[in-house]
Amino acid sequence: MLSGKLALKYSMRHWLINISLLISALFIAVVIAEVLLRIIGFSYHNFQEFNAITGRKLIPNAEGWFRKEGSAYIKINSDGWRDREHSKVKPKNVVRIAILGDSFTEALHVAVENTFWSILQAKLNDCKAFGDKKVEVINFGVGGFGTDQELLTLRHWVWDYAPDIVLLAFYTGNDIRNNSKILEPYKLKPFFVPQGEKLELDNSFINHPNYKWKTGLFWSGLRYLYRYSRTVQLVTKLWDLYVSFKLNDNNGNQLQFDYLYHTIFLPPITPDWEQAWKITEDLIVQMRKEVEGKNARFILVTLSNDIQVHPDAEVRRKFLEELDILDLYYPERRIKKFAEKEDIELLLLAPVFQKYTEKNNTYLHGFTNSVSQGFGHWNINGHRLAGEIIAKYFCHGGL
Repeated sequence: MLSGKLALKYSMRHWLINISLLISALFIAVVIAEVLLRIIGFSYHNFQEFNAITGRKLIPNAEGWFRKEGSAYIKINSDGWRDREHSKVKPKNVVRIAILGDSFTEALHVAVENTFWSILQAKLNDCKAFGDKKVEVINFGVGGFGTDQELLTLRHWVWDYAPDIVLLAFYTGNDIRNNSKILEPYKLKPFFVPQGEKLELDNSFINHPNYKWKTGLFWSGLRYLYRYSRTVQLVTKLWDLYVSFKLNDNNGNQLQFDYLYHTIFLPPITPDWEQAWKITEDLIVQMRKEVEGKNARFILVTLSNDIQVHPDAEVRRKFLEELDILDLYYPERRIKKFAEKEDIELLLLAPVFQKYTEKNNTYLHGFTNSVSQGFGHWNINGHRLAGEIIAKYFCHGGL
């Protein structure tokens, strides 16, 4: 009986020693991995966190390298915007321009001094667009945002900075479907849904089990580890690569969202798409009314889709032919007609971009570390041209 107890005690002790050795080895391996990953400069940051108002928002004071597409060292300011620090008290003799938008405006892909809103600020001050008044451009763009989230951003945060001008950087590539609770695949966000002739805010996402789970203690802890641990970031990147591979076809083309993206170049083909357009237009009208209600100026600026401004006419022709699309500028034509009807100040960038790329044979979208040149977000050339065009609009009273 005694020998049996001794054997059990020895077995448990041996088991505990092995577990301790395993834990120690894993700890040492993680420490070594952390050191090596930091030495080689590896990082894979996510600068967003969940938010009960807009679904998500940038993390105040977060910083790190962004290299998923392009390359830039990102610093989020103390108020949670991808920008320099700005006082909420507007200085005297200053004109403030607030920029609302999505990932094109957030612009993680280029250094802050190369973003279109930084270039716009410099150009407007150079040309003295507002006389002796200094111009301050403040960026409120957040990746993945639709017009609905941008309207909520305006209401809850933008007015704290007392802007004189609000510029909505509208990306037709996904902003329309972002605003539809039916068409938008990502559901953990607020939507405005039609209720008779009005739009009503639907923020039921905060009660969704997935949202509660991801904002709970366990996921909050994981996000904390992710923010500071390069090892966790590496594991996350490997997982994202696996998911991306699963979403690709045999030729390496991404399957998810392709149909949703291509559909924007067509007149609404289903009632859901017609409703998405109607919701979007109503949101823009509501935004314009709220801006003018604060005695500020509202300007709608439509951005470019990569295929619209690809410098190779043959690439554009094949896209149209393969997808049976007649007009790459249907979104711009519809928005122009809508803006004229509602008396909304409008600037269309894509047509000017196309002329520029054809003349100069220059890519305005895409990076050497992305899928292919000419596709994706604006590169440095795209941001520079956008900043110059918008500045010219202010400095010279039009294009």
